[in-house]
Amino acid sequence: MSASGRVSGRGGSGLFHSAVRAATIATRTALSEPRRRVPSLRRPAVGIGGGTRIVADLGTPWGLALYRYGLRDCLSGLLRDVLRPGDAFVDGGAHVGLYTFLAAALVGPSGRVVAFEPALETMAMLRENHALNGFSWVTIHEVALADVQGRVPFWTLPRASGFSSLARPEVAGSRHVEVEITTLDDAVADLPRLKLVKLDLEGAECRAVRGAASLLEQTRPDFVIEVEPRHLARQGGSVAELQGLFADAHFVAFALDREEGRTILRRLGREWAALRPGEPNVVLRPLERCDESSEAGRRRE
Repeated sequence: MSASGRVSGRGGSGLFHSAVRAATIATRTALSEPRRRVPSLRRPAVGIGGGTRIVADLGTPWGLALYRYGLRDCLSGLLRDVLRPGDAFVDGGAHVGLYTFLAAALVGPSGRVVAFEPALETMAMLRENHALNGFSWVTIHEVALADVQGRVPFWTLPRASGFSSLARPEVAGSRHVEVEITTLDDAVADLPRLKLVKLDLEGAECRAVRGAASLLEQTRPDFVIEVEPRHLARQGGSVAELQGLFADAHFVAFALDREEGRTILRRLGREWAALRPGEPNVVLRPLERCDESSEAGRRRE
């Protein structure tokens, strides 16, 4: 496939499948409120594709959304297009494993998935989902990604909120602990067939990319990175720094977008301000793998 243009789609879904999906969402939305009030029903396992299931805590916003709507976002579409059996995937900031275990289903037993999650309570849910799915080719590290190795302060938030960080969060209720940190180069530079690295680190993305010089220069996988200027600034980084790190390594930046129910890549210029509201992820692809000449044709299909 072209680096620009369509990334993922399901042909032939038709009106019938759309109606079934709408009915499923309506049913689950109606059921979610009573279920979340009953402890024994509050944590259903939700299928996310490929026979993979994730425990959805209906007492959390992310769990409620997963139960009601499933996993059909741009990022999951990217994974489904890019990853093949035998590939390797790195999940930096794995949270409870939505993308960890979707990737594991896509790469299969001949592939590898390496996940990093330093928040203790979130890690417990990640391990629960690992046990639920039984993917032996998934390795989980209770470690944060940064630009050096060592131990540093870390702020955690309850109920796997997804906002735990190496910098004090902007929301109340955080708890200060100490965690181990490592670099991508030290952890996964020798991982065979590394195809895609996801980084969602609540502002530590610049630090993680600084610690990935070997990946950028030699391994050269695709990256997909959450870009939130406020979070980056809290850890001494910036969008401009991220742009510079990847530009110096000759990567091309793309925004994830939706078009007629499909995930597409839309090339970004020098400024990343064109990111679609609500979709903060940027895809970085090595220049030598970008087939720009077919972009227009792909988008007219």
